[in-house]
Amino acid sequence: MKNRGVILLVIFLIVVLGGIVFVTFFNEDANSENLVDVLKINTTYEMSEVQKGLYLDIIDKYNEDPTDYRNLFELATLKQALLDNDGAIELYDELKKQKPKDLLILNNLANLYYNLKDYEKSEEINLGILEISPKWINAYNELLDIYRYHLKDKAGSFEKVLLDGIANYPEMESGLVVKAAVYYDEVMNNEAKAIEYYQKALTYSPDDSSLKIRLDELKNN
Repeated sequence: MKNRGVILLVIFLIVVLGGIVFVTFFNEDANSENLVDVLKINTTYEMSEVQKGLYLDIIDKYNEDPTDYRNLFELATLKQALLDNDGAIELYDELKKQKPKDLLILNNLANLYYNLKDYEKSEEINLGILEISPKWINAYNELLDIYRYHLKDKAGSFEKVLLDGIANYPEMESGLVVKAAVYYDEVMNNEAKAIEYYQKALTYSPDDSSLKIRLDELKNN
């Protein structure tokens, strides 16, 4: 009986050690695959010499520290530039988990979704950006384009965003007033409001011929 117990103990230890070896090997193999997946850029475009140099530098830094946030961000932007959109989105999403309010990540994601014609997602991210940083001018620009050309049925919601920006951030007023003029003119077809904001815009840029011409056109309709 005593020998039988020893034999069973040995068998148990062999099974446990074998499991540990298997798990360790599997994890190392998985990590190796992840390394390949993260660094791989799926694109039909050929890298420029500058991009090749950047990519090699990214690989070196990744090998030193695979968690380097800045290096992973540069990899994501390189993927985006080479139109590896799925790879860029996946990496941006991972980085966003670490820093959900990183405006550069959010800005790039919004722009990426816009280029992919996922205007609803781009709108959502841009509105989120303005909640974090109401002075982020790129978000206003992209939202105006979204409502101007794509999500016209949702364009009314942009009025409050614009007017809040004009009221609360005087240093941005000149730029946002022009956007408001275009918004009322081309998006909302509100001639009275468009005239009002073109006139305001001209107080900031009195020599802007395009603003003058459009204002005259609206007044003479």
